[in-house]
Amino acid sequence: MEKTLTISIAGYNVEKFIENTLESLLLEDIADLEILVQDDRRNR
Repeated sequence: MEKTLTISIAGYNVEKFIENTLESLLLEDIADLEILVQDDRRNR
């Protein structure tokens, strides 16, 4: 299945904002939307 739009979100340290971000993206009327949330922290 081909995607028409892929959105990548850096997910490290965004607990306060991720819910609103995802909800606002899902409200858009975009066919074949793919949302990737990735934990982008570096090992220290």
